[in-house]
Amino acid sequence: MPSFQSAGQRTEAFPTLKKFTLDGKTAVVTGGPCELGNDIAEALCDVHLNALVIFDVLQEHGDESAARLSASKSPRVVVAANASAPSSNLAAKVYDVAMIRRLLDINLTGVFVWAQAVRAAMFATRTGGAIVFIASMSGHIAHHGTPVNSISPGYMDTALNRVPALDAQKVLWKVRTPLGRLGAVDELNGLAVFLASDASSYMTGSDIIIDGGYTVW
Repeated sequence: MPSFQSAGQRTEAFPTLKKFTLDGKTAVVTGGPCELGNDIAEALCDVHLNALVIFDVLQEHGDESAARLSASKSPRVVVAANASAPSSNLAAKVYDVAMIRRLLDINLTGVFVWAQAVRAAMFATRTGGAIVFIASMSGHIAHHGTPVNSISPGYMDTALNRVPALDAQKVLWKVRTPLGRLGAVDELNGLAVFLASDASSYMTGSDIIIDGGYTVW
């Protein structure tokens, strides 16, 4: 007859499984009441989470989600603040500038401020942790037949970097770059021309890193 073990016994018996638990940890989920956020929140609660904090722009939805998760799961669930991202199916060509600013304030600036605060708390308490962002495939797809790609440069030898205040920092940049130097200002040109030309007509949704190998290390 097979023997059945509790979750605690299973994680002790299988050290790899234990790595997939969040024993004693606290999680913060922005947009927790939304469908994706809610499912992620439930999954976090299922792996021995100690407490869950939900952020959402609609207080009543956050309260409902917190009450439901508290009743059905073991962790303490709290609605701590308001944050969410608006969704829209408008085509980019008719997007109003004010809407773009609001979108960036919430989806970009808001995420940065949140991550900055969370990282500061991690550093202050020295407890460590992880930050996970949910993005979208939409940033990687063509728009009405127009290829959209991006270039991610490494540390370049630009005028902005040619200041005495950065001399010490540039030594570290070079040490951490396999090619041992900063990029020349013209070393993005070939790729830019390629991406703008018909030579890359079947290429879209790509981000190309030109960094002298910095990210390899």
